[in-house]
Amino acid sequence: MTTTLASKKISFTAQEVASKLGGKLVSTKAASKNSKSSFTKLVPSNKPESGTVMVVPSAEKLAGLENFDLLIVIAEDVDLTTVNSDDYLLISVPNSRLALSQLSKLFNPRPSLASGIHATAFIDPQSQLGEDVAVGINSIVAANAVIGTGTKIGTNCYIGEGVQMGKNCQIEHNVTLYDGAVIGDEVILHSGVVIGADSFGYAHDGTAYQKIEHLGGVVIESHVEIGANSTVDRSIFGVTKIGEGTKIGNLCQIAHHTTIGKHCLLVSFVGVAGSVTIGDNVELGGHVGIGGHTTIGDGATLVSGSGLSKNVPAGETWFGTPAMPIKKWTRQLYLRGNLERIWKYVRAEEKKQKNTEK
Repeated sequence: MTTTLASKKISFTAQEVASKLGGKLVSTKAASKNSKSSFTKLVPSNKPESGTVMVVPSAEKLAGLENFDLLIVIAEDVDLTTVNSDDYLLISVPNSRLALSQLSKLFNPRPSLASGIHATAFIDPQSQLGEDVAVGINSIVAANAVIGTGTKIGTNCYIGEGVQMGKNCQIEHNVTLYDGAVIGDEVILHSGVVIGADSFGYAHDGTAYQKIEHLGGVVIESHVEIGANSTVDRSIFGVTKIGEGTKIGNLCQIAHHTTIGKHCLLVSFVGVAGSVTIGDNVELGGHVGIGGHTTIGDGATLVSGSGLSKNVPAGETWFGTPAMPIKKWTRQLYLRGNLERIWKYVRAEEKKQKNTEK
């Protein structure tokens, strides 16, 4: 069977959009006039087009939109008593940022991979594929791999022996899953992701470095998204684990035997060394480096560019290299900025002391 791209027809009425967002269609002059209009595209709030949907953060941002046949989504806590436009429709929602997330999926124009196995793909007869699975051009599914229902695998992917993959995963092009990797449901792996390669482990025999084989595995729980060209290494023993709902940006490195909790955010260029334990709901800014064998408590934050070598208590925000509590870092920054003045004051006091002693 040959895979094809499934085309999308995007067209919704205002009431359909409101229902999908769990929002309320606000009663304005336009509500009855344009209630059956179709909307086909999501646009930014500074580039209005008739027949489109936009998310607007405040009532002030509605100025200048009167001449467009728009569907506008706005937060319910915004005062709309003065709004009564003949042109645009309004949907009131509890959280406009969350509505943007939902709308981006609803109006996503990118075609998805239709079910089926491309003629150039190789599927080992000992593997198991669920219903509605897609496998793209030149991709390989090795022996004893199990692919869940509705999962889509792009071109030039390698799914290793014994990989266990859940339902409705999205595996983009050029992804490699080494043998034995375990992937949950609805996981997104962007192009170039490598799961389960050996990490950096060597022993020196007095002359040269000898490789330590990595005998463990990797577990990626459900609803995780991993950005392009990021890597999660297998452990020497046990597993490297990424918790449910965690989102990892592009070009990140997760080393062996690290455990990352649920619903964490790792922005691009984060590097996590081996045997690190990261709690739930932790946020790591871009270019953060985490030293080995450290622990980061639940709800902690490391600001972009930080280099960590110590444990971080739950709920704290740290910054700097070496990283420290942000209040302490701010205090040190203030003192460093005043070193010259402090030094001059100290020298002047020393001179006074010497003169007194004479």
